[in-house]
Amino acid sequence: MRFFSLLQGYFQVFRELFVLSGRDRLWRRQLSQWPELSGTERSHPIAVQLIQEEWFLLRALYFLRAWREANPKDKSAISWILAAPFRPRPGSSLKRVFHWLQTKPWIFRRLRYALHPLGGSVGLDLFYPNSQEKWRVQAQEILSKIKTRKKLANFSLDDFLLGDLVYDTYLRYKPAPTVDLEDPFLKELLEYTLAMHERVGNYFREVRPKILICSYGSYIHHGLLVRHALKAGTKVYTLGYRSQLVVAPEKTFPFHIRNFRLYKDFFQRSPDRRQALQQGKDILELRLNGGIDPMTSFMKSSAFQKTQSDEKIFRPKRPRAVIMGHDFFDSPHCYGDMIFADFYEWLEFMMVESEKSEVDFYFKPHPNALPDNGPIYEDFRRRFPKVTFLNPKTSNRQIAEEGIDVAFTVYGTVAHEFAYLGIPVVCAGDNPHTSYDFCIHAKSAEELRSWIMKPRSISIDREQIQEFCFVHNYFFNGNRMALFPYDLDSKTREQVFEPGNPETLQKVEAMKFALQEAAP
Repeated sequence: MRFFSLLQGYFQVFRELFVLSGRDRLWRRQLSQWPELSGTERSHPIAVQLIQEEWFLLRALYFLRAWREANPKDKSAISWILAAPFRPRPGSSLKRVFHWLQTKPWIFRRLRYALHPLGGSVGLDLFYPNSQEKWRVQAQEILSKIKTRKKLANFSLDDFLLGDLVYDTYLRYKPAPTVDLEDPFLKELLEYTLAMHERVGNYFREVRPKILICSYGSYIHHGLLVRHALKAGTKVYTLGYRSQLVVAPEKTFPFHIRNFRLYKDFFQRSPDRRQALQQGKDILELRLNGGIDPMTSFMKSSAFQKTQSDEKIFRPKRPRAVIMGHDFFDSPHCYGDMIFADFYEWLEFMMVESEKSEVDFYFKPHPNALPDNGPIYEDFRRRFPKVTFLNPKTSNRQIAEEGIDVAFTVYGTVAHEFAYLGIPVVCAGDNPHTSYDFCIHAKSAEELRSWIMKPRSISIDREQIQEFCFVHNYFFNGNRMALFPYDLDSKTREQVFEPGNPETLQKVEAMKFALQEAAP
């Protein structure tokens, strides 16, 4: 079985390097119908992140069309750029050969670039870490001074924040629920980060692209592009967030979500605030009644599904609290800082303190968590028998109807969902609700502990929640997100660039609106 597994892995690498899929040929053919996308001035190009996901390629091409129409005098050429994702050095000889092939830019320039659907019509810049002794020495020196996970997450080099990117990349690609500071994997990851930090930084300082079009701002291979571009004065647009089609990160807020600290200011720009509040209410009621909206479209089923168990969840009479779990591997720093270094440390603190409390504590695992979370949840169940573990499919509606005194999350959507139902929610890090006081934003572990020991009621302004939901889900895009799905069917692929197709024109106009609204 191991032999066939290895063989399958090598075949996938071969296919990635050498085989042009039917999908890629389709994209290449359809691109020819929009020749105006390719400019001629290469001094300050338009840099576009080179990734193979269809949804991003679709959005990037429509964005370029919208950009050209909004800036008809701009003749900047397109340059696709790739910061190679981290790959640990393999052990076997054959794997080392494939690793060597994948880390040689000139090989990729001739292979993957030539096969990419936009290859041949635009420029290409590839950033791969070069293995040098200086990176090994520097990584060792840095790690020798970092004694806690929190210090790693806050690590900066020359006033350039790298720690959160390193931390989240470790969790995702190790994968692991928390960081082991003695792990050789971490040292190798830091070596990679230092090398990429220099190469990507040199590119943006020397080339100074006019704009950068990127998917996300998290993890090293996305975040370094975004942060170095912003530092060099390049305007950045990200296209990957689920409720906001186009986001323009800033130096002080380099994330792929609009600056949620400005949500109240955004709401003031709404021409009809009464209607805006109604739209926010409609979004809330759709979700709380078991519906799926763009922000929760990644969920396999609604967390407020109507199907409920006849069996009661909670024990009677005692105060009750629910801890809402997160996916341990899913970018805990995507919104900024948090009280703890990661979700694991937060949950461990919650569990330890809950066993000292007179409150009955319940834990609901994240219903859409990756399978690797399962054994970690089971370990917590074994270690903390006083906490009752709920089925991940337990409906939040049933939880709310049976009644709880408080809910805990780091930055989950329950912060506004449960609050709208009158339940106090305590957050433990930067989150999209920060501008509002309908939930508690704990600033320290001590403040969090006080809520664990003694839940209390708070005044909740439901109109604030309606305002938040309007700004967060609707203000920037209206219903335009539905035009750009993550999963593309065959019809969408075939009609992407059909000349005169009304759907094509509608998508261009939607992207033009999103581009116009992207500026804070």
